[in-house]
Formats: sequence, C-alpha cells, structure tokens
Amino acid sequence: IYANLTYDYEAKEVFKAKEIELELKYAVFNTEYNDLFSELNRRNINYFFISDMYLPAQILKEILDDCGLNINIERILVSSEIKTSKKDLGLWKYYQEHYIKGRSAIHIGDNYQTDVINPRKFGIHSYYVMSTVEMLRCSSAFEAYDSICTLEDSIKVGSAISEKFNDPFSLGITQGIVNGNIFE
Repeated sequence: IYANLTYDYEAKEVFKAKEIELELKYAVFNTEYNDLFSELNRRNINYFFISDMYLPAQILKEILDDCGLNINIERILVSSEIKTSKKDLGLWKYYQEHYIKGRSAIHIGDNYQTDVINPRKFGIHSYYVMSTVEMLRCSSAFEAYDSICTLEDSIKVGSAISEKFNDPFSLGITQGIVNGNIFE
C-alpha cells in the first residue's frame, strides 16, 4: 500500500505509524470468543491466527495481547511475511505443511471464499462467521453502512457495530432486526 503512495519515504513512515497507532487504539476483541479460547487453553490445544494482512505479526501480537490472549508470535501467520496469501492458497499450503502435519484442524473465519472454501482444499475443516461489517449490511440497520464517508465515520460506525454485533450469532437470534439506534 505504502509503496504505491507518491509521498516521500518520511511521509510514508508517518502514515504507517499513524495507521498502527489507530489499529492498536481501536481494535476490539469479540468477547464472545473468550470461552472458546479459554477452553482451548484449558485443553492445551494449539491455535493459530492466520491473516491476509500487510501489518507485521508483531503488531497483530500487540493487538491480541491488548485483548488478553498473549499468544506466541510463532502462532501468528501473516501473508505479508510469508509472501503468500489465503486467497492464492499459498498460506493454506504453508500452514498445512509446517503446522498441521497430518493432524486435523478447523479454521474459523469471516471471508467465505478465503476462510471457508480455500482451507477445505487442503483438508482443513472450516466454519464461517460473519464479520461485524457483514452483519451490519445484513441487518435492519444497513443504512449506517452507506453513511460511511470519512475516517471519523468509519471509527464511529466501527465502534458501534463492534459492540452491537459482538455476538456472531446475534442476527440469527433477532432475525436481522436491530432494536434501537446502533449508536446508542
């Protein structure tokens, strides 16, 4: 992303630093997964975070640490560092060859193609969970999505939906109806 900007190196570094600062400040952990991670830890089951992301694993680790997960950085696989992606299947192949090694695995993700269909091509079980943005778009409050025009709007809507749609099953429970203003 930054290589394609026409700014000088120093300006690009300032933009990068600001983006990382905002990611660390506004990232929200979906608390509905607390029980899952607690149970995985209790049973001593390894889990990994696999992401098509240009930010380095160290930044993702800081975000996860802030969420209370304290995961080893070796269990964070980032496409930008491995130089392949979930989309082009290379990240799934890498994960299968270096970590699964004949054992069974399940991947939970919010992109139907890259997180559900693609890992299945490598024998990895998968489960689809809507992202909060997708939940907003599928809910009765979908108009809020169209109102996002600025970074400030994005932060405001993102904060509201991360709270309103914290439970990945909430749309099923309410049949897509959002009661009240999502910004309350």
